Amino acid sequence: MMTQPEIDRLIAKAFAHADKIGIRVAVAVCDPGGRLAALRRMDGVIPVATTAVVGKARAASIFGLPTSLLASLQDNPNIQALAATEGGLLLASGGLPFHRDGGLVAGFAVSGGTGEQDEACAKAALEPDEV
Repeated sequence: MMTQPEIDRLIAKAFAHADKIGIRVAVAVCDPGGRLAALRRMDGVIPVATTAVVGKARAASIFGLPTSLLASLQDNPNIQALAATEGGLLLASGGLPFHRDGGLVAGFAVSGGTGEQDEACAKAALEPDEV
């Protein structure tokens, strides 16, 4: 389980990376069951990003896999069946599972740039803080 202060810190890191590369993004965090824990967006993000990011975060949390990998597997009938059963999943780059102590604690996703930019922002957010 993630606390709200932890979620806020990760979102701030994603926003900072988006600023650094010159894009506007939305960020979503879902618990391991795919339930929305947080949704935030930067001023100026494209409107559809707020819908897309929730689908990416849900997919990363439910499957426990990066959505870029899921995107490459979306022709697999098992992936299609699971995605259809769950509903509201977006199998596109930008969502990552967040693990701690060997277990999945959240799906974290970014949307608003290209798939590569979204994933870079998510990775930057989930990088351990330097001590």
